[in-house]
Amino acid sequence: MKNLNLCTDPWLPVRMGSGACVRMGLEEFYSKAHEISDLILSAHERISIMRLLICIVQRALNGPKDREEWEDCKESIVPNALVYLQKWRSAFDLLGEDGAFLQPSGVKACKSGDWGALSKISLSSAEGNTPALFDNDAGTERFVTLSQLAIDLIAFQNFAPGGTIGVTSWAGVQTGVKSPDSAPSGPCAPASAIHLFVCGECLLDTLWYNLCTIEEITHYRMGMGVPVWELMPTHMEHEDAVKNATTTYLGRLVPLSRIVKIAMSADKCLTSKGISYPVYSDGSLIYYESTMSVVRDKDNQLRIVGANIDRAMWRNLPALLHRFSSENKSFACLEEQDLPSHYGIWVGALVLDQAKILGTMEDYYEHLDEKYVGVSADKRQAILMGMADYGMKSVKNALLSYYHNFNSQFDNKKSVFACAEKHYWSWLTLKKRIYINCLGMADDETEIRGTDRMTWGRIIKQAAYRTFDLLVSRNNTRQLAAWARARCVLPTIKQLLNDNGK
Repeated sequence: MKNLNLCTDPWLPVRMGSGACVRMGLEEFYSKAHEISDLILSAHERISIMRLLICIVQRALNGPKDREEWEDCKESIVPNALVYLQKWRSAFDLLGEDGAFLQPSGVKACKSGDWGALSKISLSSAEGNTPALFDNDAGTERFVTLSQLAIDLIAFQNFAPGGTIGVTSWAGVQTGVKSPDSAPSGPCAPASAIHLFVCGECLLDTLWYNLCTIEEITHYRMGMGVPVWELMPTHMEHEDAVKNATTTYLGRLVPLSRIVKIAMSADKCLTSKGISYPVYSDGSLIYYESTMSVVRDKDNQLRIVGANIDRAMWRNLPALLHRFSSENKSFACLEEQDLPSHYGIWVGALVLDQAKILGTMEDYYEHLDEKYVGVSADKRQAILMGMADYGMKSVKNALLSYYHNFNSQFDNKKSVFACAEKHYWSWLTLKKRIYINCLGMADDETEIRGTDRMTWGRIIKQAAYRTFDLLVSRNNTRQLAAWARARCVLPTIKQLLNDNGK
């Protein structure tokens, strides 16, 4: 099997500004980053690859040190990255007899049966905790290209869900006492974290916008460190290497949360637990990734903003943007004064229920500005979402009223309410641009213009009536009468505008 080198061989799928879709090695990617408009990847893959690309740039620049140096470093990104990749090219071989990219040396099978299918490291294949919504071919042999295998490996190290896993021999020591063993999740997976990137007109701009300064990293009480391939752990007790991988900025950007060895034939692999990446300690958030958004709860504790498969991401927009606020003392790739006059963000997550993968979510928002950032935006969101929540509550009350008119026990209330939630919020999601516009259009810091509140109120009323009408029958006179009476429970515009509909 021919090897693949991530620096020189084409593997990364990108879309050019011209619209053409091609694959590139890392060296070609950086040399043409100003011509590339986007990556062609699923949500968890995009997050993982972006972290790799940022890691390479930050190490190549050895900075930037502060915001002033950041402003001037854009032109240095490409030449420095190319020099760095040429120096470390041998570390980016995907396959190796004893060690390769994100695969430490000294890894062997405890017994021949420990070798498994490559689907073990693919979070998009239906096996184990991964559902069939990603893949219909569970349990069958698959042909996996080396290009996709490289993407799978990087994503697996970032997002591996916690749970049972095999045991390997690493440097002559078994990684677990018994098989199967248990392993914590990868550093990007806790709380189904939503990861965020500021987007530019090309990938070069996007990389530049998402660099963190050494000043910010130090404020976060982390060292800069080095990428894991520069200081690869040789065994579990390799103190300096493990500390670099788990507690430094560059070490955590491309993690080694699983021990993986891909066979030279590229048709099977070994997997076992790798290095544990601390996130929580005694219930407190002590480490989190620079790509995550965090907020402070009522007890002033940092909390990761996580995704919910049933809750569209736009409903958390100010919380996601809170990272850019001067009021938020955490990683802030760009601060308010550094934001472009109009910018876009991409957000995405791998949604988990403990160790079970529920799916991926992603969204993109453009034409944002500083009005969407900070406490004032949080207050405007409270107003708009208060109106929306009141609309949903009124739908449920109308459904209760409808069934009460039949003296029914409404035994299937839970499933009907779940269906109502789905249709109601799906309709509002179609109109999310109106919500986003209302969120950013204010006459002062906290208030929303009356015309914008009126527009949002009409959308909510429309969603409430459509949802209710969809879920109730009107096939006879009695049903029609019950429908008419219950419809009176649905909100009026006046109710929605009066004290947020409360």
